[in-house]
Amino acid sequence: WGDTLEGIAIRFGTTVEAIVSLNNLTNKDFIYVGQRLKIPGQAQPAQPPAGGTMEYVVQGGDTLWSIATRFNTTVEAIMAANRIINPNFIYVGQKLVIPQGMAPVAPTTQPRIHIVRWGETLTSIAFRYGTTVEAIVRANNLPNPNFIYAGQRLVIP
Repeated sequence: WGDTLEGIAIRFGTTVEAIVSLNNLTNKDFIYVGQRLKIPGQAQPAQPPAGGTMEYVVQGGDTLWSIATRFNTTVEAIMAANRIINPNFIYVGQKLVIPQGMAPVAPTTQPRIHIVRWGETLTSIAFRYGTTVEAIVRANNLPNPNFIYAGQRLVIP
């Protein structure tokens, strides 16, 4: 039926209470499919190799894809530089080594609009655009992240 906070806590060697606190969850019995959770005590990135790197601190709404795009690099290069195994497990405040020689790309000022098609979910849309379900929910003031409909216009942050 899916993950529970207890199962996630066991898998990552932490406690339900620590996950609830770090994510400001109001109900420890309610998490939803596609929800991104910060996991306390994740391994810190490797020390940067000598020369040719810079450090970036992960911000809310960041994904490895969005960071890679911003710094004109690849998800794979960032994963290798930081010994990241799962690209979906980064957290706010995490320090990442970004391979140098890549100038940051200026963010676009025009919001992207996505028209929901039948069968799409916020998770699939977020994955397509390299963002998070949370960021789309915030940008569109969606009351229920599990309810979108075909034809709906969504701002993609």
